[in-house]
Amino acid sequence: GSKQLLSNHVDFVPEQLPLRVESVAAALRSPDPDLRPPSASNNLDESAHAPRTTKNGEAGASDLRQLQLRFWTGFRDYVKNAGSPIECSKPQSKRHMVHRISRSGAHFSSNVIFGHSDGARKFPEIRAKLYLDGSKSKTDFSMLETQKGAIESALGFPLIWRNPDNRAMCEIYVRRDARLDCEDLWPQHFEWLRIKLEKLHEVFGPLLMR
Repeated sequence: GSKQLLSNHVDFVPEQLPLRVESVAAALRSPDPDLRPPSASNNLDESAHAPRTTKNGEAGASDLRQLQLRFWTGFRDYVKNAGSPIECSKPQSKRHMVHRISRSGAHFSSNVIFGHSDGARKFPEIRAKLYLDGSKSKTDFSMLETQKGAIESALGFPLIWRNPDNRAMCEIYVRRDARLDCEDLWPQHFEWLRIKLEKLHEVFGPLLMR
């Protein structure tokens, strides 16, 4: 059915990776509002709210990778314990986790962005996303965009629709600011991502399978 998600599932990794993020707290904002469109350039700057680096940058990069792995490991375990139909790929030290569907050229994903440029402002955020790539990405995007009003009405929240001219990909997503330095707040982020991903799959799934 449209709620069946496919991925290569692996067991939860219980190791706790010690991490202290010191440089983030002063700059982070509370998770509000839920939606703020990116700037036209869509520039990303993950260093803005990443852990501190040493002179050669190695310590900060290592801390960021550990933070990403901890977050995605926790999210996968949270989704599994919630009994969600969302299937998660193996947690990795990346800013995204893939949630595959049985259709080529499209998948859902969760994203953690530690710094995003919006004019002079920078803020960390999380995203629940439909990602389209391959030879049919532009066609799929156009098909979905013609139903934008009905789709957003069915979801119950607005989306950001991105179709860059110079890339063979498109993305449709919802985002919110997030306090990523405080692990006590991670369950709130996990729940937000779970709910949004389930709604995205519920609405977009049947459209993509036609």
